[in-house]
Amino acid sequence: MTTDLATSTLQMALDTHQKPLIIHSDMGSQYTSAEFNIIHIHSKDILTTMGVWKRFIQF
Repeated sequence: MTTDLATSTLQMALDTHQKPLIIHSDMGSQYTSAEFNIIHIHSKDILTTMGVWKRFIQF
């Protein structure tokens, strides 16, 4: 996946879906890129997790 695809998908999700968004990703370069993080940092409607999802699930 490219940075352009990740950033355009993030922007589309912000424009069309209920807030807050929960984004779970690995730590791939497209998700840690400056372009992706500029959108992420300027939005107060995104909750982010990275790595192993089950660490964040409470049983």
